[in-house]
Amino acid sequence: MRKTMVFVFALICFGVSGCQDDDRNRQVDQAHAHLRLVAAHIGEAFAPMRLDIRSLADHARQLYAAHKPAIPPAARKQYAQAPNGVFYKKTRDGKPSLFISALNPITQAAKDMGYLTECLDSALMNACSHPSVIQAYYNTRQNICRIYPPVDVLTQFDPHTDIPGFAFYYEADIIHNPGKGPVWLAHPYVDPAGRGWIVSLICPVYAHDRLQGVVGLDIAVATMAKTFPTLQDKSVLMIDDAGGIITGNEAMTSLLSMPPVTKEKYLRSITDNTARPDGHSLLQSRSRDVRAMTEKILNHGADRASITIRGKDYTAIAARIPEPGWTIIRMMD
Repeated sequence: MRKTMVFVFALICFGVSGCQDDDRNRQVDQAHAHLRLVAAHIGEAFAPMRLDIRSLADHARQLYAAHKPAIPPAARKQYAQAPNGVFYKKTRDGKPSLFISALNPITQAAKDMGYLTECLDSALMNACSHPSVIQAYYNTRQNICRIYPPVDVLTQFDPHTDIPGFAFYYEADIIHNPGKGPVWLAHPYVDPAGRGWIVSLICPVYAHDRLQGVVGLDIAVATMAKTFPTLQDKSVLMIDDAGGIITGNEAMTSLLSMPPVTKEKYLRSITDNTARPDGHSLLQSRSRDVRAMTEKILNHGADRASITIRGKDYTAIAARIPEPGWTIIRMMD
């Protein structure tokens, strides 16, 4: 009799355990389906930006046509050279700003090109009508920047900025982008114009067989997180194709043995060519298990991975956004 009771009790426990496993699997499946849906929505939101950036590049290419549009002499009075050597648009009319770096002597040809970029104002403003785009600009090989929304270039930009030395310029050149089409910058960076961590879609402008400049559209990481509430979930983070954290709260970065992005690191990164601070890739986590999990997801195509952190079991579910190549990860305990 006693053996029978023990056997029945064992069957009940086994059945309860099996039901719990089934419930757990259903929860994971449902969460995974939702995560894939969010990833699809983000991809759909970014898709039109390729058309927008190509259109902006086409407008910029017209600046180098044989018959250039004329800039009225009165319009030139809006511009001046500051005491620090920067040539800029002094009139504040809500339209795009102009910045010409004092890194090199500012020639009349550079000024004329600066005047000419005024023809891009409408195109730059239209590009920012996309709900995710916070900034549009055209940077040239002559260290000229036309940017919208307008910024105080005399305080926001280093007067001796070397524009072609930044990733948002050289990543579009023939070496990094032989296809000459739109490209997403691989990693988020700190915006020199003061808008925090951003990701960018850029496109080269070629004319007369030469790279003349690069147009760009910026998306603020903070704005993106607000647009897609799932990214604000405490169990969710989004990474780039190198494991770099794009969005993620402090609790999640701590769980994965990652350092927080402190104000000190934020400020330091501005002087380090705006790159993300070292150590902010999950592939560089202090935890060997986290590194292995990330490797499995990014480099082996896994969309689920089991991991034990501080004695607690988690299931990491992942959904990839093909363009721009990011991955959303949710940690389920």
